[in-house]
This record gives sequence, structure tokens and C-alpha cells, in this order.
Amino acid sequence: MSTCVLYVDESGDINSHSVPITNGKTPIFTLTGVALPLEEWRNLDREYLGLKRNFFKPELDRSTKRPEQFEVKGNSLTSPRNKRSDRRHQFLKELCDMVNRYGGKLFCVSMIKNPVTPTPPTTIYTHSLQIMVERYNCFVAEHKYFDKGIIIADSTLRFDQRVAKSHMSFIFGHETGRQLTCIYEAPLFADSKLTVGLQIADNLSSMIFTNHYHHHCKDIEGAVSYEHMTQHWPTISSLEFRSRNRYDGGYIKFGFKVLNHNTPS
Repeated sequence: MSTCVLYVDESGDINSHSVPITNGKTPIFTLTGVALPLEEWRNLDREYLGLKRNFFKPELDRSTKRPEQFEVKGNSLTSPRNKRSDRRHQFLKELCDMVNRYGGKLFCVSMIKNPVTPTPPTTIYTHSLQIMVERYNCFVAEHKYFDKGIIIADSTLRFDQRVAKSHMSFIFGHETGRQLTCIYEAPLFADSKLTVGLQIADNLSSMIFTNHYHHHCKDIEGAVSYEHMTQHWPTISSLEFRSRNRYDGGYIKFGFKVLNHNTPS
């Protein structure tokens, strides 16, 4: 038996927004996790580095950072200004192929925010993480090789400690949380420059975010067009966790969940 790690990163603005949407603000927030075997982290690190060298050599040559610390940011890969960039689209396709070969599975919670009565940012993050961890626990429990799972999240700095405390309160103080016995410890927070799994999670999170944005928010005044990213949805969807067992009255657990906080009262 071995350990699984859920690398967690976010996409979109977690803070409040207004309509029409102004530059830099988003009507949706996505928290994404990619589950990968911890014992394969060396191979994943080298293979992801190979992808960066293959597709972004000019940028690596100009950078003063070590190639491992050079981040190919998801928001640049998926940006409308790069919608006709064949190398970026191919990079994303090969990244998904790599994750699939290592048995990786995706989890995410996307929250469509309410511009009138916004939910506090910390609450959005902690609630999203709780939903994701419940489904991640199902994945680990059902897996034929994994017997435990840990969580490594991209450091938010502004509320890491509050997120960790909320997670532990959920695990030990909530009826659902107490049943998640495959998850070890509180989330660990790391710098994405030093952790290949978080760089991968960042790229995949942007792919999910842009597709959920396009599907749920494209008609909001001032919305950005991410139509060019819909070509990747079949691949992203194929990596979504789907439980073998049935839970909560006979339902399959899915890795993706969308919560709409902007429904009329």
C-alpha cells in the first residue's frame, strides 16, 4: 500500500465582484485538486520539467530562475490573448496525458459568487476544501493501492492557518468529517515554485475554471470569453473522479461540484 497526495490550487478571484465585471475580477472561484501517487513525485517532476523545456525553452532561457522553479502559469496558458497559441494548447493536452498515465484524478469545487451579498473569502475556500476532501477520501478508500492520503495546498499566506484550523475542526468536530479516516493530518502549505504537483494543479485548475466560467457565467455583463478552452473539456472530464461505490442513498460521488450562490432568493 502507498500514499496518495492531493495537490490543491485555486483559480479565479476569491474576493467580491460587481456587475458589470471589471478587469481582474471574476464571478466564479474554483478550487482544484489533483490526486497523484506520492511515490512517483520524482518521475513527475522530471517529466513535467521535460514538458516545460519542450514547449517553453525561449522563456526558460531568458529566466534567471532554475528551470524547476520557472512556473508556466495556468492563467497565461488559458488566457484569451493566447487562444490561438498552438504550443500552449498542445502543452495542456500533453500535461493531461501525463497525469492520466500516472493514474491521476481530478477534484474541484467551483462557486458562482453573489455580487450583492458576497460570501466571505475564507468561507468560500474552507467550504470548498471540505467538499473536495470528502470526495478525495472516497477515492483513497476505493483505491487498490492507496491506504492513506495527504493534502498539499498552494500557500495563500493570508489565511493558511485559518484554513488548517477549519479543516481540523471539520475532521474531528463534524459528523461527516469524522468519517474521513483515510486523510492524514491537516493540509500542508507549500510554495508552488518548489513543488511540481502544485504547478500541475495550477495548470489543470485554470482549465477547469475557464470551462466552468464559460458554461455558467458567459452571459454575465462584462464576462470574459473562454470559448477557446472548451476544446479541452472532454479530456478534463475524463480525468474527473467517479466513485465505484454508491453513497448517500445510492448516489455515485463525482469529483467536480458547482455551487451557485447567485440564485435568486
